[in-house]
Amino acid sequence: MSFATTYAIGRIACKYLYYQSQGESLPDAEIQQLYRQAFESIREVAGRETTTK
Repeated sequence: MSFATTYAIGRIACKYLYYQSQGESLPDAEIQQLYRQAFESIREVAGRETTTK
C-alpha cells in the first residue's frame, strides 16, 4: 500500500512541477483525479507482482 501511495504522490509531483515550469497552476480536481488513477493503476501492478512470486 505504501508503494502505491508513494508512486501516486510522485506522479502528482511530476505534473505539478511541469505546470509550475510553464507558469500555470494545477487545478485541485485534476490533482485528485491523477492521484486516484495513479494509485489504482500501480496497485493493480503491485498486486500482480506479489501473486507471481
